[in-house]
Amino acid sequence: MEIQEKLPVVVNEYIESVIKKMRYKKKVRAEVREELCGHFADALKGCADENKEQTAKELIEGFGDARILAILIRRGKKRNRPMWKKTIIGCVKGIGILFVLFFVYLLWFISGTPEISVDYLEVLNNMGRPDVSDADNAWIDYQKAADLYTEENKEKIREIRNEIEIRADIKEQIEKLTEEQRATFYKWLNDNKPAWEEFVKGDEKPYAYREYGFGGAPEREERWMLEIMMPHLAPMKNICKIGAWSALIDAEEGRFEEGLSKCISIVKAGRHLKGSVILIEQLVGIAMESIGYKVMMEIASENDLSLAMLEKLNGQLVEIYEDGYPNVDMEGERLFFLDSVQQMYTKGGPGGGHVVPSRFQDVVSEFSLSTEENGWFVKIVSSAPVGTVMASRNEILKKGNEIHDHLKDMANYSPYQRKMGSIRRVNDIVDELSFRYTLIMVFFPAVEKVIDHHYRSKANYEATLTVIALLRYEKEKGNLPVSLEALVEAGYLKSVPTDPYSDGELVYKKTDDGFTLYSVGDNFTDDDGEYGTKKNGDVRQWGENGDAVFWPVR
Repeated sequence: MEIQEKLPVVVNEYIESVIKKMRYKKKVRAEVREELCGHFADALKGCADENKEQTAKELIEGFGDARILAILIRRGKKRNRPMWKKTIIGCVKGIGILFVLFFVYLLWFISGTPEISVDYLEVLNNMGRPDVSDADNAWIDYQKAADLYTEENKEKIREIRNEIEIRADIKEQIEKLTEEQRATFYKWLNDNKPAWEEFVKGDEKPYAYREYGFGGAPEREERWMLEIMMPHLAPMKNICKIGAWSALIDAEEGRFEEGLSKCISIVKAGRHLKGSVILIEQLVGIAMESIGYKVMMEIASENDLSLAMLEKLNGQLVEIYEDGYPNVDMEGERLFFLDSVQQMYTKGGPGGGHVVPSRFQDVVSEFSLSTEENGWFVKIVSSAPVGTVMASRNEILKKGNEIHDHLKDMANYSPYQRKMGSIRRVNDIVDELSFRYTLIMVFFPAVEKVIDHHYRSKANYEATLTVIALLRYEKEKGNLPVSLEALVEAGYLKSVPTDPYSDGELVYKKTDDGFTLYSVGDNFTDDDGEYGTKKNGDVRQWGENGDAVFWPVR
């Protein structure tokens, strides 16, 4: 500073102009100021006072333009930085650039909107639409039945339904109810006779087709297939139980044919629902069929049915699936998945499109697809920053279709064949996916179990036919056959029933008081006909701690 004060004014002005134009760190500017002052001081040393001003101007002219000098000095200082400092500064700059680019990308990402290009609801409706008249459509009758179904007191009816089991001792169970409960139960059965009558009308119809829609769903500009309403399922299940309890009452009062006829109506309705392209309806159909088979077995177990009744029942059951037992249909579920992708992804661009985080969160929240286990995870992946690394549209479609194809292939193999053939479980495939495929993790919960339920239902059907055949054989021959093959040879069965949980047939054994017929069940182990049980000790037909016993009924 002392040196600068001794320099001519023109020099000081030049130095300050250079320092100002450097636009650099304060410390470095101070160092440069000191260096320039020293340089001018040395150059003017020994110069007479009257010549200093002129000499200074000549020196300044030699240094050149202040702005250019400032730029050169700044560059020189940067080049002379230590390597570690250059590295740090370069990294900071790089990070800054990346941050800006990511921010721009994020704005573009968030602004993306889905493009709904396919009406998957129309595709779904066209998949199951038969080319026949409405007069042959059982669904018209089922819809009337659902509309006629009534519950005067839902809470009381629900409480009674939970107390009465589908067992042959139906009247004994009813007697254990309070007088008020008995009156409510019988009134409920009586009030729903019109619903049952409409329900039965669908029996002989060749198909049941329902056009799906969004009736009752909240109004919105764009509709998701997940919004498809199925208000008919609850009434259908309840009407099915009304038929089951009425059939058991008929049997206890000696009206066996009426009771068995109700069972056939239940099984036929189940068959119709199983023809649906939507998985949940197929599951309800399987459950309804199981109730029908169970009531048949209860009636046959507690009563001495005539040969004519057994033959008629056999003929009705054979006719239901005379073209073979249908496989589970996964194609409807594929459409739900494809529609969900187009609802949550943009279309076009890198990878065919990217997820729209807000839409993903909307769908998960709207349809309660998150659970206690995955809820926190869904919230994280629904955030915009995390959403940027989610699987692209092409990736999610490819993986989803691969899993659906795998499920379709799995449906051709029984639980035993899948186990022994080391066919990979879908849950294992999904568990191995990274969080980038969260959409698939959310949309494929326990789908594989539907295939198991299908094979159990098939086993129930074949076991029911086999029990009827054994009872017919005993009535006509006076004794039981030595094997199930003997039933086939004698013309009572078309083929020996297979066990979906073993590599053989259902296990048949003659006993002191009759016979037993069972599947080895979920544990793939023959427990010698021991019933599987729940934790409370009640019998559970398809449990992992015993066999699935069809006869004797317990």
